[in-house]
Amino acid sequence: CPHPGCRFDVCGHCWQEGLQAHIVPPGGLGPKRKREAVRELIRDAFTKLDLEDVGYLHYFEYIALAFVVCRFTHYADVAHDCKAPAVAKMALMSISRQLIQHDSNKKGGLDWEELTRFLVLTFNNVPPATRVHFQKLAPHGALRLKGFVQLLFLL
Repeated sequence: CPHPGCRFDVCGHCWQEGLQAHIVPPGGLGPKRKREAVRELIRDAFTKLDLEDVGYLHYFEYIALAFVVCRFTHYADVAHDCKAPAVAKMALMSISRQLIQHDSNKKGGLDWEELTRFLVLTFNNVPPATRVHFQKLAPHGALRLKGFVQLLFLL
């Protein structure tokens, strides 16, 4: 969105059709309402994150879904009963920034060296079980968002 201070990402087509987060009234504008667009975003992300195709998300898959939703809209759109959606969104975005900041080779995840550098800066050491967790959560050598959050939980 080109509006100053707006952090809502939207494609050019949707922008032309009137999908503007800071001024969309409850009824919406254009052929696609904000509510419908958010619903499509959540369903699309859900389908991509439900790797086992079981129709539900495990906890850390849900956290990854929340990251996707927060990147494009408000956390309350995925967790309606949340008492402090702004606080939840700030926490999720803080974790996301750490992942991006420490991904020095910009491959979309942390390799072992990047992870150990992050842990030393954050915790002043690398906990003993970290290598085992890393190997389970990053079988291809890079810890992506879902695995990163899961590792932080395990540590």
